[in-house]
Amino acid sequence: MKGGGGRSQEAGQLFEEIVEVRKLWLAERRAKRLDNATLDWGDPTPMNEKLPHACRAAVFADWIIETFGGNEKLSSGTGVFDIAGGGGQLSLDLTDRGVSKCTVVDSRPLRVGFALKKWVKKNRKKTAQEVEVNDQDEGDAEEDEEVDEHEYDGLDSRQQKEAAVVEPVDASIVDELPFKYLQHFFVPESVTPEIAQASLLVGMHPDQATGAIVEAAIQCNLPFAVIPCCVFKDDFKDRILKNGKPVATTLDLVEWIKEKRPEGEIQTQFLNFQGKNLVVYRK
Repeated sequence: MKGGGGRSQEAGQLFEEIVEVRKLWLAERRAKRLDNATLDWGDPTPMNEKLPHACRAAVFADWIIETFGGNEKLSSGTGVFDIAGGGGQLSLDLTDRGVSKCTVVDSRPLRVGFALKKWVKKNRKKTAQEVEVNDQDEGDAEEDEEVDEHEYDGLDSRQQKEAAVVEPVDASIVDELPFKYLQHFFVPESVTPEIAQASLLVGMHPDQATGAIVEAAIQCNLPFAVIPCCVFKDDFKDRILKNGKPVATTLDLVEWIKEKRPEGEIQTQFLNFQGKNLVVYRK
């Protein structure tokens, strides 16, 4: 008969095995989702040679600064408008790289996730203040991010508006963020004078707002860069390509965007992160 120490050791080993099995399951799930998302994608670089999906905001931020003239140009006018920017990770990465004016526009109240909490904590330390921050590790943050990113997938525009009605975060935190936040359902008709003076309109996997970003940028003669992801074809049944085909895939959506201007004016480029990584842009 085994003593308590032996049982504890067995329990510990079992726990470690469960953790390893879960890690393998998550890795397989991510790999399968990645394969499905990029089927017939056309990226010449294999996905397994690219940076993890969680690095997408940092990669996009670096590309934006390099492509659109650097920090000074991007900080001109009213700065960069990050449409459907969610928790503001892209804007956070842009400001960390020296872009002084960024505004996140999203239909949902700002959700302060791990990265923003970490930024606020660091900033308050600089000013000798204290803040209580959840000490979850970054691996958990990445897993949470994967769940949150498409939380509203499958909802139509009306349902997304309704889902967005939740309690806002602590205003004291919002006031400390390095970017502005506007809770606003973005459509081309709602472009304000402030947005019309932006240096750039961007969207990283902006879901239903993808077309609105492009149309608003063209309407205001602004540069833009979007990384399309979900198509929501049932919400946009009027999107038809010049060949008569309805927009049903992400690549169809890319072509639909390109067809809005003369050939060659709107360009595309694959970025160095896994998943939907094709940026569509106009300088």
